[in-house]
Amino acid sequence: MKMMFWNHFKRNMMAAFVVLAVLKLGSLIYTLGSDESFDSVFLVLAKLPLLLSRDALGSVLVAGLIVALTSPFVYFGRHRGALHAAASMQTVHAFLCVFSTFTLVFQGGHVTKQSIDAAVFTQSGTVSDWLPALWSSVRDYLSVPISASLLVGSALPALLLYKGDAVVRSWPVWLKVWGTRALLALSLVGLLALPYLLSGEIGGVRVNTHGLHESPMMEMGRSYIKPLFRSSGEHAWTGDPFRFDYSSWEEEPAGEAPPPPLAQARTMKTNVLLVVMESVGAVHLGGESDPMPYLTSLANGGAGVALPAHYSAWSLTTHSLFSLMCSELPHPSYKPITQVNPAIGCRSISEVLHDNGYYTAFVTSQDLAYDGLGRFMRHRGFDLLMDMRTMEDAEGAWRGAWGIDDRVAVQKLLQLATEERDRPFFISWLSFSAHHPFVTAPEHETQPLEREAAYRRSLTFLDERLRDLVEGLRAAGRLDDTLIVILADHGEGHGKKAGRNVYETAVHVPLLLVGPQVAGLSPPVGNQLTHHVDVAPTVLGLLGIDVPCTMKGRNLMRQFDPRIAVFGGRPPAFQLGIRDGRWKYILQDDSLDMLFDLYQDPQELNNVAAENPELTTKFRHRIKQVEDFGTNLIEDYGAILQESDCRP
Repeated sequence: MKMMFWNHFKRNMMAAFVVLAVLKLGSLIYTLGSDESFDSVFLVLAKLPLLLSRDALGSVLVAGLIVALTSPFVYFGRHRGALHAAASMQTVHAFLCVFSTFTLVFQGGHVTKQSIDAAVFTQSGTVSDWLPALWSSVRDYLSVPISASLLVGSALPALLLYKGDAVVRSWPVWLKVWGTRALLALSLVGLLALPYLLSGEIGGVRVNTHGLHESPMMEMGRSYIKPLFRSSGEHAWTGDPFRFDYSSWEEEPAGEAPPPPLAQARTMKTNVLLVVMESVGAVHLGGESDPMPYLTSLANGGAGVALPAHYSAWSLTTHSLFSLMCSELPHPSYKPITQVNPAIGCRSISEVLHDNGYYTAFVTSQDLAYDGLGRFMRHRGFDLLMDMRTMEDAEGAWRGAWGIDDRVAVQKLLQLATEERDRPFFISWLSFSAHHPFVTAPEHETQPLEREAAYRRSLTFLDERLRDLVEGLRAAGRLDDTLIVILADHGEGHGKKAGRNVYETAVHVPLLLVGPQVAGLSPPVGNQLTHHVDVAPTVLGLLGIDVPCTMKGRNLMRQFDPRIAVFGGRPPAFQLGIRDGRWKYILQDDSLDMLFDLYQDPQELNNVAAENPELTTKFRHRIKQVEDFGTNLIEDYGAILQESDCRP
């Protein structure tokens, strides 16, 4: 009996693994062939262990589940019945895997509970209402090759179950033994390398698997199982599930509290241009060798106002864009919102402005498929989404490893901003220039520089694009009726502080507002912190539009209660951090405490955590509270919002 169960398990494991391996290899070839930035054949082959690691584990789990469900047939000697039942289940499994993987390739993420919710359950009404929405979300991708893949992929496991065992038995013993060992070795290498994969590179070489290192069925299963255990798990939260107290513990103003930095700003309904600069740290700007003199001139010319102590929400682009759009801290992990909850029910600034009669567009010189950003943006009320792949009039334009020449994007932005229409616009632009490896124009490819010098050159290139954009608006007569908000998604470190961490080089970023609402204002004085979550409420306040209750930031025209700034990074050294007054606390890998006095040590060179154990413990406790609160809220946002007193 044990041998019968074992043989049944092996057949199912072989069927599951071969389907996933063939599917993964085919989708990898497709993805590589359709991307313009791709790696050498050697690097492609080096990725194969990464791609097979989760599939091997997923195949074992699928085989085990099928054997468990069909065990009554085996136990009672109904071997044919067990085979038929297993073939049916493997067929469904293969169909879902093919569909999920093509969803990943074309839409940026596997099919999960969150993506199903996004396509179906966010639609109002009955089945007759949301079924067309589900169909419309997939029909554009059901080409002849994909439809054929669905049919072939679904038929393959049955063929393997019925005929595969006989084929394998005909193989030489050495081939079966060494083949099994090779698969196990590849899977083990992949699993061991995955922590490094999360940093985006291995040994200094960029590694982008486009999400293909994940197993489709494991991702779906995890998305349904994880919420069932969250309430009793590591990140249980017992306080207010919708609102967290981010008030400062350390910053107690002496005497009368300072007024909000934009208290004298004028309320005026205008166009809005939100410029999100890629990887521009505030510490790199200013001084005699300022790499962005035009940006500095905007801040000093009387047309705008700069907020000097502004912080990014995260040193990752997708996390930061989520906070900018929704005025909410992201999920406190390296996983982007597109994996955790892409259809989250927050009210973004683009949705609010769209509902208030604005034309809304999101243009990026990068790729909306990276981190699955398109999955999130499609739910944010944009009339137009455009990236490096869909940029109009870009034939022949130079393309780098991470994006397209920003000169093309600026031309498109000016076209959108100057088009005649009967409603104001809200246009958001995420640039490509200054993204590592800091090759942002064709001439840079033939003139390589050392890392930091190349970065400063890319900042200057971006500064020139800002000049083209702003002066283009001026020439078109649109500058006087447009509020321009210029900031960075995050900063950029070099040397020992390079990478997606939370040191000042990575999270302290510029924020500049230019437009009729703030023209002539005196620059803010002091070091009061502002944060990405404050941007959307402030812009709505400047336009005279009510701020929805889902937004957690401050309208800097009306509020300026001292708050902490919270931020995070990405493995392999996963950091969460808090800035509170003079203190900067960092928790690395849930074990290493770092505490810096930024008034005395602005370069974060002297870790004083050991000398301040009580303060360090206090900060560690608070950051764990932030982590628990954010995990609970972001993963189950819809239910928590419904039970709150907020009615957006």
